[in-house]
Amino acid sequence: MKIEECKDLSLYSRIGIGGRARFFSGVKTNDECLEALKFAEAMDVPVITIGEGSNTAFEDGVIEALVLKVLYSQAHVVLDEENSGHVSCDGGMKLQTFVSELANLGIDASNFEGIPGTVAGAIVNNSGSNKDAIGNYLLNSTVVDRAGNISRLSIEDMCYGVRDSALRVAGDCVVLKGEFHFPKGSAEEIFSKIARRILLRRSKQPKGLTLGSTFRNPPGNGLTAGQLIDMAGFKGYRKGNLVVSPEHANWLINLARGSSTAKDLRDLMDDIREGVQRLMGIQLEKEIQIVGNNFVME
Repeated sequence: MKIEECKDLSLYSRIGIGGRARFFSGVKTNDECLEALKFAEAMDVPVITIGEGSNTAFEDGVIEALVLKVLYSQAHVVLDEENSGHVSCDGGMKLQTFVSELANLGIDASNFEGIPGTVAGAIVNNSGSNKDAIGNYLLNSTVVDRAGNISRLSIEDMCYGVRDSALRVAGDCVVLKGEFHFPKGSAEEIFSKIARRILLRRSKQPKGLTLGSTFRNPPGNGLTAGQLIDMAGFKGYRKGNLVVSPEHANWLINLARGSSTAKDLRDLMDDIREGVQRLMGIQLEKEIQIVGNNFVME
């Protein structure tokens, strides 16, 4: 395990926004993760855990924490003995690898094809699409805090909401493993569904440095956040090097990594929220995170 200091965090956000971490460590195994947590405990600094940075930007300046990047290249799926669709997986596995490995086993998690990040990130953020979420399949998760205490959380303990969970605001803990139950099916049919989802996403999703959907779809009015932002006239709206995608108004694009700040991002989001509130009478809630010394900054 290697501890680095003053690490540029814009490199670890998919939108390319971030200051620097006082301490940074990339870990590849659960043992390295525990070692890094012991370091944070000894240095008396909080821990901020990231996977692929698919919904996270970082605050400007220096974040006084250990930023822990968890991404296990050797993570694997474990199938239960009865081959019932009950599986477990290390949290550091990429979600797309997880979906593919399950498909090879004849287990259908195709609804999560195309969603970036790690299994742990999906568990923490209740990742999914408009029609589904990982919390619908999670049985329990194993987490460790920075003191090295390991505990198992039930689905009730997770307190899941839309792209939200108890772990998203808890801080200082890492998801080591998740156990799931997915439906079974034909591997050929599952891969066919995955291929169709890939084509659909490619046809609809903008390219570039982005965190994907910026705001949650508001309940009850039949309109998506993207539709509301478009109706309020924000497609193509620009703040510095950040632009509201002309293709999908709920996606914000950074034109160059490191060229925009967290303040730019907050200001652009505030403009959008205020505009939609003023013109449409609807208050949008953010789906992405800006992480800083208070963990999640508003």
